[in-house]
Amino acid sequence: TKSKQADSATAAKRAVEEPNVVAGIGYSDTTFVLAAAPEFQKAGIPFLTTGATAPSLPEIVGNELFLVPFGDNVQAWAMADYAYNDLKLKRIVLWRDKSMDYAVGLAKYFQERFEKLGGEIVLTEDFVTSDQDFSAQVTRLKSKAGDVDALYLSSGPDTVGVMVKQVRSAGLNLPILGGDGLDTPLLTEVPGPEMADDILYTTAALVPDRAKSFDSAFTAAYGVPPPNTFAALGYDGIGLLADAIKRAGSTDHEAVRAALAATDGYQGVTGDIRYSGDSNIPLKPVAIMKGNKGQVSLLTSVSP
Repeated sequence: TKSKQADSATAAKRAVEEPNVVAGIGYSDTTFVLAAAPEFQKAGIPFLTTGATAPSLPEIVGNELFLVPFGDNVQAWAMADYAYNDLKLKRIVLWRDKSMDYAVGLAKYFQERFEKLGGEIVLTEDFVTSDQDFSAQVTRLKSKAGDVDALYLSSGPDTVGVMVKQVRSAGLNLPILGGDGLDTPLLTEVPGPEMADDILYTTAALVPDRAKSFDSAFTAAYGVPPPNTFAALGYDGIGLLADAIKRAGSTDHEAVRAALAATDGYQGVTGDIRYSGDSNIPLKPVAIMKGNKGQVSLLTSVSP
């Protein structure tokens, strides 16, 4: 759907008119789910998003929409708590992509939690996904050097590598924090290993033994290891839907939706999935990752 809202909506309209469609699945970004999922809602067909994390999505779209990952409020709070309590960071500059619903929401949740803990957002800078020159933001960030503890990037994957490169090229070595928009090979490939240092981000936690099997199978199928946790989330989404159809014993839309809503303990690569109440958002752990010289490793896992 070309990463365009209009194309996403058009494709969804075509999809729900096809005969025998049991469910829809896809998207790693809130903006495109908001364009497509309402068409499935109107048609009474379940839709699973394997990457969009806005916790307001099921409320906005309706009961046919299910999230495979956690909500942004959960991952933002996890990083805010870790930054303030474990890293002892008190003053942070926030950069957010104002053209992405995901980034705007993530920034809001992070700021609310960080300030409630006693931290301060010293400066908020807005940009859009197509931006490639962040020299003005870097200059203002540099002017606060010594008075700021870290930079939080609320961004999708397209711009994170460019921003890290420009920040580090300016001689700024402060910690860089972010959400799962930073979970991309571009984070290290664009700036290079030497500049991709002291970067922390939240993403979906992987169950070690299941992740090992998944990584092996993925590598055997495609010749390369999974690039990030969105591959595992996609796999879990398909598995979750298949499990719901099996438990429903039917491909009837309402039966499948009810089976999805009743999911309790589906063993996914990204954790056990359980839907509670009417939220249609699973209760899952959050992984906090750290990049050092281009090598990314797990720091800790936080359960909401």
